[in-house]
Amino acid sequence: MSALSDLSALRAVISGRVQGVGYRWSVAAQAERLRVHGWIRNHTDGSVEVFAQGSDQQLAAFRAYLAVGPTYADVVELRVDSAPVDPGLRSFEIC
Repeated sequence: MSALSDLSALRAVISGRVQGVGYRWSVAAQAERLRVHGWIRNHTDGSVEVFAQGSDQQLAAFRAYLAVGPTYADVVELRVDSAPVDPGLRSFEIC
């Protein structure tokens, strides 16, 4: 991971067929490949929420993956906002 001053963060909410299709697991695997830190969790309304931080380049690649997901996912909407960096994060967790 980059130095703290080089980090950016995002919060995303993904809607569509994103629960029960391996979306969280595949996003976590992609985060590991890209060395992005953060977390992902399901919401009761069927959407998925993600917090991620890394370099701008890492987050651009990660965001592109969020828009597609694994084979059986069907992402209908991806809402992304910038977020404050969390200096305590050292991994990517599935919540």
